[in-house]
Amino acid sequence: MNWITALHLKSWADAVDSRATLSELASSLIRASVSKITSIRFPTGDSGQMPGYDGRLVCSEGSLYVPEGESVWEFGTDLDYLNKANDDYRSRSEKPGAINTKDNTFVFVTPDRGRAKRKHERTG
Repeated sequence: MNWITALHLKSWADAVDSRATLSELASSLIRASVSKITSIRFPTGDSGQMPGYDGRLVCSEGSLYVPEGESVWEFGTDLDYLNKANDDYRSRSEKPGAINTKDNTFVFVTPDRGRAKRKHERTG
């Protein structure tokens, strides 16, 4: 039984509030799938629009989609999420702030798995 499908996520991603609530969804899924969390910070709502990483996590045991150790997270619901992911990765690599990039995994989260491809197909 699928409670939430890819189509549900796509429809939700098109909603205005998805950008503000994606962090909350990711945090809830992480907490449900990882038991050994040392530190977790995923600001939600208005706080999610502050400068800096969209999320930071330290866990001593990861899961299929959550890396073990330290990780920094960025979220995107943009139509062209692939460019956003690449831009975020590039800018965070150039200016990582207070984190040590050698000790962190960069994770990009998007609720849609196919918009960039469809956009490319329309324009190319």
